[in-house]
Amino acid sequence: MAEVSHRRWPRLLVVAAVALLVALAFAAEAQAGGSSTPPLWTRHWTPPSGDRFDGGHLARAATGDLYVGGVITRGGSGQTDWLVARYTSAGVRKWVHAFAGPSGDDDLNAIAADARGNVIAVGVVQTAAHDTDWMVVKWSRAGKRLWKKQVDGTAHGSDGAVDVVVASNGSIYVTGSVRRTGTSDDGLTVKYSPGGHVLWSKHYDGAEHGSDGLIAIARDAKDRVYVTGYDHAAARADDCLLVRYSAGGHRDWVRRWGDPVALKNDMGYDVVVRGSSVAVAGWTDADPVSWARSGLALKYTTAGTLRWERRCANDDPTRDAEWEFVGIDGKGRVAVGGSVVLSAAPSDYAWSTTVYSSDGAIGPVLKRSGDTVGGNRMFDLWMTAAGRVYETGRLSFAASGQDLYVLALRYDGAQLWNSYVRTAGYAPDYGFGIVPTSKAVYVGGTMNRGLVVLKYRP
Repeated sequence: MAEVSHRRWPRLLVVAAVALLVALAFAAEAQAGGSSTPPLWTRHWTPPSGDRFDGGHLARAATGDLYVGGVITRGGSGQTDWLVARYTSAGVRKWVHAFAGPSGDDDLNAIAADARGNVIAVGVVQTAAHDTDWMVVKWSRAGKRLWKKQVDGTAHGSDGAVDVVVASNGSIYVTGSVRRTGTSDDGLTVKYSPGGHVLWSKHYDGAEHGSDGLIAIARDAKDRVYVTGYDHAAARADDCLLVRYSAGGHRDWVRRWGDPVALKNDMGYDVVVRGSSVAVAGWTDADPVSWARSGLALKYTTAGTLRWERRCANDDPTRDAEWEFVGIDGKGRVAVGGSVVLSAAPSDYAWSTTVYSSDGAIGPVLKRSGDTVGGNRMFDLWMTAAGRVYETGRLSFAASGQDLYVLALRYDGAQLWNSYVRTAGYAPDYGFGIVPTSKAVYVGGTMNRGLVVLKYRP
């Protein structure tokens, strides 16, 4: 796997399977342009009465299987549990499993599949009031839970696994944060064997022992892993952090990006590797007065050399612009996606995409929104080696609420197709995960309180 792209949007699935036909509507989306393309097929799963599924994450195995992960909210208690489901490439649902921690609410943060079609889910489980633990769970392709691994930091505070990748030999790399006595929150990266044994475990504690954290992980062809997040320094606030570990656990290098003088918060939120290039997406404070954020894109070599940095502010500099997703193609072009705040209303977002050339020259800057405010958001982005960009999320409309939206672009900004999908009535629908192949594009989403998987032509 030359490229690893990540999506972070906790919430997903449950247990009994009941088929339900849902009325889908496909219509032209005026601001996005062009006619809407219907999916080749849709598969909908509805949780038991009173429960609600929220996405989520989508992963594809080399076997062709599709795995969806998120959380299910129990109607009776309001408690959240993990949910993981397996589908074949033809859309046949094979199993749905829930997983609950010792007490309280649990969040699934990421999933990945290995070459044999096993699936690994990572996240947090609540163990006591205001206390969460890191959790990693592996299921076989047949749906048997093989093992689980829990980590509690020495300060017994808020600990959590946030992202996961699988190596070519089946080893599993997980990153996140734990709270430790004397050093506050520290980043943690762990390598597990396919059987769940800890091969190495590495903490990241910044020089000032402040609150540091890791948010995303990617690997290269040599099974070296790259983790991004933030490193706190009192005089500089948070710096965007990028660390490389060898397959054997050696910390090869550390790179921090931040303003050396001004007190600004900088954050790495997603990371991707292709060939000899590493791209990071995140944000930086536009100024220390309003604390408005600007989107941040960084491109490094795998040796840790910074090639370029780019910042993208909102049209209104007092409002946020955030890059949350990144992709890179075979020619080194970088696509970043996220959201910009349109007005003072907290949920008034527009979906935004920017593509940079391999040397950092800015290319197309695109925005998408429905006909009303209320949370137009991108939730996943994937850039192929050929330079196609696939995105999914939601657009907001007065007549139908928040609707699932899929967009396919070329690197030059030309739209290939889009798809606007909604359930009948005023329901919140959205896409949370997207995975393209040479023959199909798969999307995972939430529709009418349930799980939906859709297939498109590329």
